[in-house]
Amino acid sequence: MTEASDTSRVKPPASPLRTRPTNAFGTTLRELREQTALSQSALGRRAQVHASIVSRLESGDRTPSSPGLVEALARGLRLSPDDTDRLLAAAGFVPSVITRLGPGDPTLLLVAQVLTDSRVSDDERQRLRAVIEAAARWCRAASR
Repeated sequence: MTEASDTSRVKPPASPLRTRPTNAFGTTLRELREQTALSQSALGRRAQVHASIVSRLESGDRTPSSPGLVEALARGLRLSPDDTDRLLAAAGFVPSVITRLGPGDPTLLLVAQVLTDSRVSDDERQRLRAVIEAAARWCRAASR
C-alpha cells in the first residue's frame, strides 16, 4: 500500500501555511485510533496506508508528508470534521475549517492580527479568546 493522497481538491501551499509539526501528531493519532478500537493494521487498511507508516507516525519517527495523508487517516478513523481538524493541526497543517472559510476572511484576519499584535497584553489576548469561545458556544447552541 502507499500513502493516500487526495487529488480531488486543491491543497494549500505547504511552506507558508504549515507550522512546525510536533510529536503531538503521533499522540493524537494514537489516541483517536485507540478510541475507535482499531489496530494499526486495520487503520492502515481503511486509510490505504501501510501499517508500518501508521506505526512510525504514532511513534514520532515520521511526520505526515501531506494534508492528504492526514485526511486519509481521518477517513479511516471515520472522524468528525472537528477531530479531523484537530488531527490536521497536530500535524502542523492548516485545519480544513480555515481553508473552507478562506485565509482572506476579514474577521479571521482581524482576530489573527489582534492575537499576534505585540502591543496586546497576554491578559487581553486571553480575554478576547474567552469572548470568542463564549460567542461560539452560543452560536452552536442556538443552531441546535
